Amino acid sequence: MCIEGIDMYVREVGLNSTTFVTWDGKRMYYPNNVISQKPIHNVRRSPNMTDKIGKTLVPVIFLFLFAAGFKQWQTSN
Repeated sequence: MCIEGIDMYVREVGLNSTTFVTWDGKRMYYPNNVISQKPIHNVRRSPNMTDKIGKTLVPVIFLFLFAAGFKQWQTSN
């Protein structure tokens, strides 16, 4: 990433500020409202980062049958 002609990479993104590290190891802190007004050049891209969440859909009839069975079990115990 290049901001104001300085090459650096993002170390941490916070609610109010972002921490960058230059290639020689110096840490730089920029308030997010300042960064949003500056031109930023992305020098390299990260590989695709995705997460997959598996979902199992249950037909509604099974939910009603489960609820009815649970109520019956609850009243008998």
